[in-house]
Amino acid sequence: GYGLAAAAAIAGLMVFGPLTGNTGVAEELAQAKQVSAQLESTLRQFDPDGRVMSGREAELTAQLEDQIAALDGEIGQGVSADEQLVDLWRQRVDLMRQLVQVRITRAKYVGL
Repeated sequence: GYGLAAAAAIAGLMVFGPLTGNTGVAEELAQAKQVSAQLESTLRQFDPDGRVMSGREAELTAQLEDQIAALDGEIGQGVSADEQLVDLWRQRVDLMRQLVQVRITRAKYVGL
């Protein structure tokens, strides 16, 4: 449907859109947080509850979610340098992008 196509387009833009540029650390951090929030919003549209996943999809989804949770723990602990925090948020965005791609691909196959 239209929602799926729009979400795929948004995820595609975010996948190929760079997080770097001539910005300061604070701007990079704000941008990474914003992209992460957009990806979380996209994921909510493809909530897997009640939908059947293959064993491979379930395993990949669980691995990505575990890695995101671990990063969230590191982010929550606080780090000494802003650059480290930006790097953690970038890693989180990368994992979120992968998770969005898994869910969008699955949603396409189940006919949403």
